Amino acid sequence: MSEVTDLVMPVLQRIQADLADVKRVLALHSEKHDDHTRRFEEHSRRFDEMEIYIAYETGLSAQNKVDLQGIRKRVEAVEKRLTALEPQA
Repeated sequence: MSEVTDLVMPVLQRIQADLADVKRVLALHSEKHDDHTRRFEEHSRRFDEMEIYIAYETGLSAQNKVDLQGIRKRVEAVEKRLTALEPQA
């Protein structure tokens, strides 16, 4: 019986040590995973905010472009009227 114990105990101790290492690594990984998850969620939130801001700014830019086009058309119309009136004066 002693021979079996002498053979089996080192193997069991090695298994126990390996399991302890695995548990330690998993615990460390779990902490890192939680940190990565938190950071990912924070970045996702920031990107959502930026998307809203960019959409808003893009809308303003498009509206400004439309306004400028309208102003150009009005200026052209006024210039045509003035050109038409100048020869009569």
